[in-house]
Amino acid sequence: GGDADEAAEADDGADGSTLWNRQLRGGATVSRHAVADGDDDGTTEVYFSVPGNLIRAVAGTDGSDEWSTRLAAEDTVPTPAPVLGDLSGDGTRELVAVANDGTATVLGPTDGSQLASYRRPVPVWTGPTVADVTASPGAEVLVRYGDGRVALVEYSE
Repeated sequence: GGDADEAAEADDGADGSTLWNRQLRGGATVSRHAVADGDDDGTTEVYFSVPGNLIRAVAGTDGSDEWSTRLAAEDTVPTPAPVLGDLSGDGTRELVAVANDGTATVLGPTDGSQLASYRRPVPVWTGPTVADVTASPGAEVLVRYGDGRVALVEYSE
């Protein structure tokens, strides 16, 4: 399990023509959520999660690999989709991803470097939510754990 491929494709919004198409490891369990210019280089990136607690970034212009990083030990359970948000309140976005082992990780959207992490020894089955729910600068991360608890995680640089 987990070794099948799924096609990822970008289509032209004006006429529906295919701009690029490529295979991504993970089969039907590849999760796409964050699509934005996360590294402020003027082009869009697409951020994927695939089984094995792996997060990947590909260039939105041609589908070429930008980076990949493993969040935790490899697991065949689908990894929830990552999200982008300005967690520090400085006007730049960070990428937030969760792993099935209960780890929430803040990644640099430019290179996938780990900036911070928080872990409870309880599985996470759904993607994180980024929302500004406190008076502190920047948004916070809400992580829903398998035991029904929700953790509010703050990040600052």
